[in-house]
Amino acid sequence: GEKAGRAGSGGCGPQWDVLVRDRARSQPRVSGFLSDTRADRRLAFRCLAPSLPGTSGAEPILLCVMAQVEGPACDAVVSTSSSPSSPLEGPWDTCPGAPGLTAAPHQIAGHLFSHGKVGSLVCDSGFFYKPLQAGPREERERGLYEAVKASAEADSDEEEATTTSSSLLRDLSGFVPAFYGVLEMGGITYMKLEDVCKRYDRPCLIDVKIGYQTWCPRETEEHISRRIVKDRQTTTKTLGFKVCGMQVYDPQADTYWRATKSWCKALDAASVQRALARFCDHPSQNVGSSDICLGLVSRLQDLERWSEAQRLYHFYSASVLVVYEGSASAPEDLNLNLKLIDFAHAHPAITRDDNFVSGLASLRATVQGVMGEG
Repeated sequence: GEKAGRAGSGGCGPQWDVLVRDRARSQPRVSGFLSDTRADRRLAFRCLAPSLPGTSGAEPILLCVMAQVEGPACDAVVSTSSSPSSPLEGPWDTCPGAPGLTAAPHQIAGHLFSHGKVGSLVCDSGFFYKPLQAGPREERERGLYEAVKASAEADSDEEEATTTSSSLLRDLSGFVPAFYGVLEMGGITYMKLEDVCKRYDRPCLIDVKIGYQTWCPRETEEHISRRIVKDRQTTTKTLGFKVCGMQVYDPQADTYWRATKSWCKALDAASVQRALARFCDHPSQNVGSSDICLGLVSRLQDLERWSEAQRLYHFYSASVLVVYEGSASAPEDLNLNLKLIDFAHAHPAITRDDNFVSGLASLRATVQGVMGEG
């Protein structure tokens, strides 16, 4: 590894730029704050370092509080804290305009720090920072959020706001997290979104990817081939949806049970219904699974009606994120919410999105089946 130090400020100790080269992977296993991605496969980290231990040979070890690199193929190891699942504990005071950022504690799917990826961040102000994937994926996801935001903010008296497409975009704003723009931190572009979990004390969540196929026909042959294999390995191809992540609250231990990636991948048509039943099984005796199922079915029906009417987008590999209050003591305290997320593969369209609509209908029918069994 290569390193270069310079004096820090604010009593935080020296600030170091650490360049870590991975000899075996095109994308190193990284958890932390990336400041740059280089063409020669070097990744740069900006870290706060309380001290620099002695080093020997060509394998320096920098002890810091901001980043973590794992794996025998790395040239350097950067350690953060005693909890490997919380690699971003500690101050983020050097992040421009975003003090107090931490790894999103309730992120259950997607790119996770615990999986060696650049994950999402949250702050105490109630914002969720999602790193954007460079290239067309960034353009699609960012473009959709910007279009929804612009339509929602349009003056209702303007002629443009009366068109069908603008009306549908305004309606979509009720299903997606609020969008507050884009910013760059340490060389990474983030979307600043509403933190959907902020208002919950003990959030229970499930992330379900919708559709019988997760690829757009306009993608490259390589991408399509890879996605076809993955779709066949899960319930995507058979049911039109797959569970990507789940978290439920255990009041006895005052902790969460969280599904692993392998657990989700192993679900089949029979076990996925049991998984949904587990998600809807609230720990309180005063809240029945039917209360959660009814609320979820209602929100899915709302999204179905919108999806059947719209001709703006085809949503490939998009998910519905469902959250409710795990510490609720009565049905009226559940505060069940559903958001449509992940638009890196949302393509402009002029026809109905049958793939997405049929996947939503299948998920709704499965939840209704859970309710019938209860």
